[in-house]
Formats: sequence, C-alpha cells, structure tokens
Amino acid sequence: VASLRAASGVSAITAGGARTLMLGMRQSGTGPATPFRDPRVREAVARAIDVETLNQKIYLGLAVPAGLIVAPPLAGFPKALNGRPVYDPDRARRLLGEARAGLGRLPLGLDCPSGHYMRDSALCAGIAEMLTQAGLPTQVHSAPPDSYFAKVLKRESAFFLLGWLPNTLDVAGTLTALAACPETTRPGQAAEPG
Repeated sequence: VASLRAASGVSAITAGGARTLMLGMRQSGTGPATPFRDPRVREAVARAIDVETLNQKIYLGLAVPAGLIVAPPLAGFPKALNGRPVYDPDRARRLLGEARAGLGRLPLGLDCPSGHYMRDSALCAGIAEMLTQAGLPTQVHSAPPDSYFAKVLKRESAFFLLGWLPNTLDVAGTLTALAACPETTRPGQAAEPG
C-alpha cells in the first residue's frame, strides 16, 4: 500500500472489511481452568492491549479497531456502543495485582490459528507481548487452522483469537452465531468460525 501511495499516477483506495478479530475468554463451563471469571482480569486484558499500536505495526494502519464483536460496516452496527476501555497498562497491572490469587497457572496460553486470518501469528505475538508487559505472562500456542478450530469448537481453549464475518453482513448473523447460549437447540448456530 505504501508503494502504491507513493507511485505517480496511482490512487490507492482502501476500505475496512466486515470481519471482526476478537479475543475469546472462557468465563464458565467445563474444561481448563480460566482466570477470566474475574471481571478484573477481563478488564486488565482490554486495558493492556494497545490496539492502535497493533494496527500500525501489523496492519499498516489499515484495520478499523472495534469495541464490539461486530464490525462497523455491518448493517445494524450500533455505533454509539462501539467503545473500548482506554489503553492503560498501569491500571491493567493494578487490576491484575488485585486478582492475583485467581490467575492460576502462568504463563497463560493464548491459542491462535496459524495462517487463517491475515497476519494472525503476528497479532497474537503482539497481544502476548503487551499482556506480559502488563503483568500477565502470556505464551502463544499456534496451530494449523484445522486443529485450532477443533480445539475452540470443543470448548477446550480458555483464551483464543477468533475472527467472524457473517454471511448476512448484518449484526444478527454474528449475534446468532456467537452470542447465543451454547445449550440452545435453535438452528443457525455457528458450526465453524469464519
């Protein structure tokens, strides 16, 4: 993109996509123990990650940071709710200090697909580095997409990167697949992350 922008006679046009990349944090259920039952840990993770720096370093400023599990281009996107906690690693450290007893075994494992989403390995490495610097030692566990998604779908991962692009290009497609209770028998539940 930088080369195209610098070339004479070329006008580079860029646009954000409709896929959202997010972190999944298991807060209940069966499977490996998780520190994410504690809201202080979830808030600390959100405050420890500098999405603007990740965007610049990994996506050359071309990504559109979102505060929701749905992307801004989707029909029905609630723009007024699209807020993220402010990047504040000092507050993240304080919150983790308060929650220290419930953190369990460290380093924390961040499951990440390798080569499924654009620059997914670099994104997970950047996230793990920021979390570690904020006091939550994190180690990336990369896997090929087939084994990675099998683990996530079996709910065997407590912390993972997930991307979602609904076929319908509206917020209902994401909410139906990701925000419904797993015990439901309603049709239309996600069979595989997109």
